[in-house]
Order: sequence, then structure tokens, then C-alpha cells
Amino acid sequence: MSKFHYETLRAEAIAKGEARWMYEPTDEPLPPASAWQSLPFYYTAHVAAKNARVQAILSDTKCAEAFVFFADAHVRQSAMTAVPIIRSILENTDVHDVIYGGDTVSAWATDESLVADVEYFARAYAFAKPYMVRGNHDMYGKAFEYTDTGAVKSNRELYELIFRADADRVIGEDGKTYYYFDHPDTKTRYIVIDTNELLTPVWDARGIWNCDVSITQTQIRWFIDLLGRIPQGWGAVVCGHTPITKQLKWAFPKACIFGDLIEAYNRRDVLNTVSWDGVDAFPVCADFTAAEGRVILNVCGHGHIDDLYASPSGCIYVETHCESVKNNNGGSPFPRVSGTVSETVIDVMILDRNTNRLRIVRYGAGEDREA
Repeated sequence: MSKFHYETLRAEAIAKGEARWMYEPTDEPLPPASAWQSLPFYYTAHVAAKNARVQAILSDTKCAEAFVFFADAHVRQSAMTAVPIIRSILENTDVHDVIYGGDTVSAWATDESLVADVEYFARAYAFAKPYMVRGNHDMYGKAFEYTDTGAVKSNRELYELIFRADADRVIGEDGKTYYYFDHPDTKTRYIVIDTNELLTPVWDARGIWNCDVSITQTQIRWFIDLLGRIPQGWGAVVCGHTPITKQLKWAFPKACIFGDLIEAYNRRDVLNTVSWDGVDAFPVCADFTAAEGRVILNVCGHGHIDDLYASPSGCIYVETHCESVKNNNGGSPFPRVSGTVSETVIDVMILDRNTNRLRIVRYGAGEDREA
């Protein structure tokens, strides 16, 4: 497409009164640090009640595996009240782990703001030491929708900015944006995958700049090997940013290879299929007939919506709504209003490892869920 075409799209957007982010940079500021220093008064009763519910479930569960999960902060569109809420959870319940599902960066970004957003998030959540997941906006962006240019950071830059700090408490490889860690007391392995590993700039049919997303052969081989080494009787929790099964609305098709592998693993099956690394198609062959564990849960964000699918193989796939209050475009039925308890979304995931029952306690907009 020609330059004239996307400039025409901008002119049409202005004439129609469409949102400014369609045709020019919005340049939203980062929230002030004061936004995350203390729990707002309108959350006091809500958070206390949710903390009490979490504790009651944990007390009633003989072998509980629990963690905080939140995603899609898009910090320039966030109220940042997730910070004091998570601090309250860690201080007032027996939940100790925090997993962040990615998309720290503002939806509309420049080369400079990509770094600024990530560094801001790291300061705000330093107390929680969240295990980090790479989102599709981490780290690429464009200043507005109808543009022919954008910024993409390399995986090495991303690793140094986001993942290097956790290298001593996870099991991974230098420079790789995926890893795992174990909880031997509950026989649970956490596997963090990168569903946005390869970001290849493309121009769509309108001539608009974007990024195609795919997965390397190296990560897929790592995932297959890691599944095969799950100890007997252990359960695995797989955390990523985008949904990995087509049963969830916002799945990236090329990331669904992870879901296909999980299903084959749980079925003790052989999988022969094809995947794509952004340049070439390649065969994927996995033999899980001797598998000894089970993948019990996959958790993701990305779609800015709540969704849940329990597969026939026994894996529960959970998608969770966005933390950001100003970027609610996934089709969620839960309104987001600044200055109310609906301005954020945080989940506490509680697994009963004896029964693999999942209970989700929702802080903010939305409802508790279970499967």
C-alpha cells in the first residue's frame, strides 16, 4: 500500500471523530508514584473481604497451591491501585507468589517509552518480586494506529530489562525469555512460556505497520523436553501471555502449538504437527507415551476479558481481564470506572493439589470463578 493510503485513513478518522490514538500520538504520562503508595479508601472493605475469602479457602484446602496473577497493566492506562492491593494480599494472607502476565508497556508507545514503562513497573512492584511473563507489547509498539512505523526491541534487550533480575531464582538460559521453577512441597512445576518470542514487522492490507508473532523451534524443543521431565505425580502450571487454545477467544494461532502439546502430554499421546518460526515451517514431533505428570492449569491475559475452558484432558485454561482501567477493549461485560473498586483486576488462583480443583478470587471488576 502507498503512503497516501494510510494518510487517507488518518484523514477519514479525524473526519469521523474517531479516537485520537487512531491518527496521532497520545503521549499519556506515567501515573505519579503517589498513585501506588497506599490503599484508597474505597478499596478498604472490598480488599479485606477478599483477603478473608482467600484465607478461608486456604484453610479449607489440605494441599493448596496459591498465587496472585494479574496481566495487561499497560501502565500509562492504569490507576496503579493494584500495587497496594497486592501488598495487602501478601501481608494479610498465606499467598506468597506473584505472577505478572505481561503487557506492561502502553498500547501506544515509542522507542523511549518502551523502556520508561518497564522501568516504572519494576519500581512500583519491586516489593512483590513478580515472576515476569513477556507480553506482545513487551517490547514493541507504535505511536498510533494508522502509522507505517514502529519500535521493536531485541530479545536480548528485553531479557536484560525484564528477565535478568530473576535469573538466580528460576531455571532458564541466559538471554531466553522463558523458564521454570518448582514448588517441591506441593509437587508443582511452574513453566513460563513466551508466546510472543518472535516479533516480525509487517504491513497489513491497509499499509499499516504491525508485528507478526511466532515461536522459535528452540523454545518448542525446550517445552517438549521440559514436559517430558515433569516428575511422577507432579502437576504443572503453564503461564503465558496469549491464550494457547483456540477454545479461548483471543488466541494467537501460532502460539496454539503449546496447547496442542499440553493436550498430547496429558493424553499420553504422540503429536506430529507443523509450526512456524516467522520464516519457515518446521515439523514438531513429540512422544509423550511415557509421561508421568500432568499439566493442570494454563493462565494467561492478553484479551482483556475473562474466559475459561476445561479441556477433556484435564487442563484448565484461564484467561483474565486487564489490570488497566483505560484500555478495556476485549469485550468484557464488567464496566471499569476510575475511583471505584472496578478500576483494577487482580486474581488469586488457588489450586487444590489433591483434587486439582481451581478456585479464583477476584479483586476489582468481575467475579470469582472456579473449575
